[in-house]
Amino acid sequence: MKRKSESRQERKMIIGAVAMLIIATLLFGLATEPGMNLMQKVKNAVMPKTSITISAANNETLKNKITEAKLVAGYNHFIALTADGKVYGWGYNGYGQLGLNNTTSYKEPTYLGIDNAIDVAAGGNYTIVLKQDGTLWATGNNENGELGINNTATQKTFVQVVDEQGTGKLSNIKSISAGANTTYAITTTGEMYGWGYNGYGQLGIGDTANRIKPTKSNLQKIKQIAANEYSTIALTEDGEIYGAGYNTEGELGLGYNQEKVLKWGKVKDPNGTDDISNATQIATGRYHIVVLTNNGKVYSAGYNNVYQLADGTTTYKNVLAPMKDNSDNEMTNIKNIYASGYCSYVLTNNNEVYAVGYNNYGQQFQNNTATNTKLTKIKTDVEITSIAVTTSQEYQAAAYVDTLGRIYTVGYNGNGELGNTTTTSSTIAYNISDGKILTDESLVNIEQGTSSYINPRYESKFTLLNNEVTMNLKYESLDTSIATVSGNKITGVGIGTTHIRISDDTNKVYGSIKVNVNVQGGIAQPKVVGGQNHFVALKSDGTVWTYGYNGNGQLGLGDTTNRTEPTKVNIENVIDITAGYQYTAILKNDGTVWTTGYSGYGTSGIDTKPSKEFRQVPNLTDVIEISSGSNTMHALKKDGTVWSWGISEYGEFGNNTASSSAIITPYKMLRTENIMQISSGESHIAMLAADGTIWGAGRNTEGQLGLVDTSNRVMPQQMLNTEGTDKLRGIKQVSCGMYNTVLVTDKGDTYGVGYNYYGGLATGNTTGTSKPVPMLEETTGTQLKNIKNITSNAYLTIAVKNDEKGIYVTGYANNAQDFTKNATTKTKFVKTQEDKKILSVGMTRSGSTQTSAIIDETGKIWTVGNNAYGQMGNGTTESLTRPWCIQDNKIDISKNNTINLQVQGDKKQIQYSEILGFNVLTNNPLTPNVTFRTLDSNIATVSNTGIVTAQGTGTTYIELKDEQKEIIAKIKINVNGKGNETAAKIVGGTYHFVALKGNGTVWTWGYNANGELGVGDNTNKTKPTQAIAEVEQSDGSKIDQKIEDAIDIAAGANHTLILRKDGTVWATGYNNKGQLGDGTTNMY
Repeated sequence: MKRKSESRQERKMIIGAVAMLIIATLLFGLATEPGMNLMQKVKNAVMPKTSITISAANNETLKNKITEAKLVAGYNHFIALTADGKVYGWGYNGYGQLGLNNTTSYKEPTYLGIDNAIDVAAGGNYTIVLKQDGTLWATGNNENGELGINNTATQKTFVQVVDEQGTGKLSNIKSISAGANTTYAITTTGEMYGWGYNGYGQLGIGDTANRIKPTKSNLQKIKQIAANEYSTIALTEDGEIYGAGYNTEGELGLGYNQEKVLKWGKVKDPNGTDDISNATQIATGRYHIVVLTNNGKVYSAGYNNVYQLADGTTTYKNVLAPMKDNSDNEMTNIKNIYASGYCSYVLTNNNEVYAVGYNNYGQQFQNNTATNTKLTKIKTDVEITSIAVTTSQEYQAAAYVDTLGRIYTVGYNGNGELGNTTTTSSTIAYNISDGKILTDESLVNIEQGTSSYINPRYESKFTLLNNEVTMNLKYESLDTSIATVSGNKITGVGIGTTHIRISDDTNKVYGSIKVNVNVQGGIAQPKVVGGQNHFVALKSDGTVWTYGYNGNGQLGLGDTTNRTEPTKVNIENVIDITAGYQYTAILKNDGTVWTTGYSGYGTSGIDTKPSKEFRQVPNLTDVIEISSGSNTMHALKKDGTVWSWGISEYGEFGNNTASSSAIITPYKMLRTENIMQISSGESHIAMLAADGTIWGAGRNTEGQLGLVDTSNRVMPQQMLNTEGTDKLRGIKQVSCGMYNTVLVTDKGDTYGVGYNYYGGLATGNTTGTSKPVPMLEETTGTQLKNIKNITSNAYLTIAVKNDEKGIYVTGYANNAQDFTKNATTKTKFVKTQEDKKILSVGMTRSGSTQTSAIIDETGKIWTVGNNAYGQMGNGTTESLTRPWCIQDNKIDISKNNTINLQVQGDKKQIQYSEILGFNVLTNNPLTPNVTFRTLDSNIATVSNTGIVTAQGTGTTYIELKDEQKEIIAKIKINVNGKGNETAAKIVGGTYHFVALKGNGTVWTWGYNANGELGVGDNTNKTKPTQAIAEVEQSDGSKIDQKIEDAIDIAAGANHTLILRKDGTVWATGYNNKGQLGDGTTNMY
């Protein structure tokens, strides 16, 4: 294939990359850390990353591979063998079966100190390990001699199995198997040894005496052994099967029932006439066997009390019979078989898994506890390679492994069998290996029109990886109007926040990275959030501004005084904000979290005392997003884990506990290891995972977790779909109201779940729901679609559409907080504010006294609703039903707010500038675009450049208007006449007059009982008398001084005001209501 010529931009990029490489070499040297980091960035730019390969070149397990990874289970414990020969275990350890020199059960995979292993087996309460040198090592219960150490002493550490004579050590072994209390080993020559419990003759040596050391069987050419509670079957290389031991239910498939079969008998074929000769694999449950033949068919025999034989009946069989699927077809094309307890499983060549039998703890992987009567297909997202099931018939746990070696567990968990750090049982299988795509960057902050490269990598916890795997990466922007992605190159398009989802659909591996596209010079995405009755605003420059109620110091301003206007907090480099009941939290760009305000439940992460200034939450780093419940804090780290502190009364910590106590130490949430976005309600949390599913924990009394019930959850669980049959998928954003959760899908469709008494779910009614339902718009009655983002708080929900101005609102509106200018509650989405393109939405948490705010694309904040504490930020405490812009840009005319001219033809240039009000996008000075207009051209005219020319005596105004910014100012123009300093004026009170002469003197006459004439007495005057001012001297004495510099006058009913040239205001007269403005009600 001929290579296409590169574009000019691509050539520049490559040339630049080479230059950077040279610089790295010269400055740092290629072997240094800075040099290596710079080289990696160059590599990312020149060689886009389209895949990730796990191989012996980069994976220590594969590099040192000596065996096939394997997972086995005893009664209530699991044993795992990695490909490099290490042994791990978890679950019940009451007999020391984990070999850790104690009897403490373990709730997650734990290294058992064994290396160079090539096979493992788990008995009921013991463990056997085969090492690469052919020796066997055992630990755990030994009351029947099952450890093969020539005694019956139980062991808590691994000890070596003795040989047949009991004097040496058994060796030359190639594989092992274990029943409940009986152990078997196959030598490299195909011979077979057995030891341990033999009460039913399961050793096949002709008696029922237990053996405490290995005893050789007379069978030869043995390929595989499968042992259950009291019986054993052995598969030869020729495809024959031998059985011995307990056979009351016909589980040996010998064609007859007999309690004890002491010597090996041949298993019959399905016809029951001949011995089977085409078997390729065997498995045993507690009292039944499963056989795979070379034509891919599967058969079973024995106990059938819960349909484990998969024939749709509970009839026992002593001859192998075909196992059937739910369509009553005989199963074919089978690759592997598994059995345990009263369960059977098959794995097809198409990597489909079917299960049948007992399901009391969900061990059939069906997400329920319904017993299957025939083999039923398991719904999984991944390709399953192996299965292991504990052998305790009443308390079973099951596990499967996928192609990446990830382990998924389900079922009973009383002893930590699920390996997920808890002892809570589950009917849903969860991945305990994690396995996710991470990037070197914690998040991407870029400006519009610029690009950034990311470097994805795969990380997991404990796995059973067997072979090299290549993950082909797909990159997807969840909002292309904000950022696009091509390969691993992210380009900023528009202001906002989105995520890049990285996935390998084949292996179901996911990752994500948060992207903020900022204005030029910005470091943060502008945002406004509400507490109970206060707001917090984040500007693009990383500064934080607060306003509203401050009774607990939640504004972080060092006091408890309310603020009615946005006030800057003394903290910088902030990239995220959140507000709880009466506290505020911020996230800085170094990954640290800081809080202020109420901390009665420990939300400060420090103590339970309120704080008036921001304090850092200790021992918490690498955070990329924060969210707050009423009194609970949640933090999302760059590795996709969620950490919580404060109160967990309903289990909102998701750590398997609930407590009403204050918890100041952040706790890691369980099960959730790959989260990309979090949102908190009053007492619940919803978390969006990188795979597009939603996890929830905490309060669920209104069904807000979407689990088709109203039970609270102390462990995170995945939200179910609209039918309640499977997990909900394909979600790109989640937001929590007080008791509800709302969602946006990848396609932009909206769904809601939970509380709906005030219509916050937009269903057209006020009925709540415990499973997600479409949210409807009023005009069409159909689902609201093409949504960019959605925000819910208290009982109100607001959505913003893609490529469209305005917002869609639904829910409670008693304070007109929904921007519709009325207090009518809506039960479907109604569109409003259609003249604005919206960047962000925020609401206070108070359901009854709510205030809302929106940020438009110019960075202005518009607010509406309750304003009792100044939370509208408009300088007042007056509640409004009409939206108010709190930006308050101004034309500054302070240098010449009054211009005095004398005669026609006098000129003066207007001096002005524009002052930017509170704006979250920019701090740049405004560029004026002002037009000028005179209100009376007979007195003064004005040019288009702002030159004022006097035309005639009198007073008028020049209007300055910036139409684009919608701001106006007016300058007073006085044309005073020759020699005059101000415009002559006369005003009247109730019974008195005040006159201002052009020379600045003031003259008064008329009624003066209250001193309103300002002439030093209370005597009425029948002719104009010059007003005087009482002036205090430096020595404290007072003198009367004629006023000769007045520029304006005003008269109340019985008082007079004079404005002097220096800007001071002087008053005299009646003062019963404080109208003189001197802080008293004294008369002058």
